[in-house]
Amino acid sequence: SITSYHAESCSLAYDRYVFMCKEHEQANIYDATTLKELVALTIDIIVHVEVKKKYDDESNLIGKERFISEIKFDPVSKVKAQFGDAEIIVGDRE
Repeated sequence: SITSYHAESCSLAYDRYVFMCKEHEQANIYDATTLKELVALTIDIIVHVEVKKKYDDESNLIGKERFISEIKFDPVSKVKAQFGDAEIIVGDRE
């Protein structure tokens, strides 16, 4: 599934999501650290999109340009969060 919300960067997106979770009564049983760990296990990819305003020569706003400024994808960290420091084996082992 896909969702979107506002954060200043990919790294701050986790904290922002935890903050939003704390607005819900069911999340109050978890502390911020636990929620952040759950978020890291749940969200695979974070894409940060920035908006740059475009102006003409007379300083009139003529539009906005959106662009991807950062992508967070770290499958190794996700595996380590799930299984700890267990050895990661890729492919067949002889």
